[in-house]
Amino acid sequence: MPEIRSTDLAEEIKGAVERVTRRTLRAEGAAVSKSALGALTAGNDASVSKSVSLATVAGHDALLDTTAGSIAIAGHDLKISRGGAGIMLVAGDAHVERGFIGVLVAGRADLTSGSRVLMTLPMALGLGAVAGAAFALVSIAFRTKLGRR
Repeated sequence: MPEIRSTDLAEEIKGAVERVTRRTLRAEGAAVSKSALGALTAGNDASVSKSVSLATVAGHDALLDTTAGSIAIAGHDLKISRGGAGIMLVAGDAHVERGFIGVLVAGRADLTSGSRVLMTLPMALGLGAVAGAAFALVSIAFRTKLGRR
């Protein structure tokens, strides 16, 4: 996987944003640092550092450096360094360096030491199937118990 560096992304991106608090930020390319965002949507590359973003969506590459986010989605490659995401969806390669991911869905994943992934796609599907079956059984049990009264 080619190395994604925030300096490379910042040079390619015309405008960089520093220290903003916004609900959403939409741009063709975005470099954001020291910010709190509801959602960041970039048509091309996105770089987020020392920030909090509920959702980060990049059409191509994304870099999250010392950043926490609920959802991170990249159309190509995504790199997380010293940060984390609840759900990480990547069409290409995912590289996690000393980070935490709740659910990881990627074409290929590279995890360095100190990185943790709670669930991959097969594990999440299995958990969903088990939870669905348990819910169905409990629902049937309540219906039959209520029907007898």
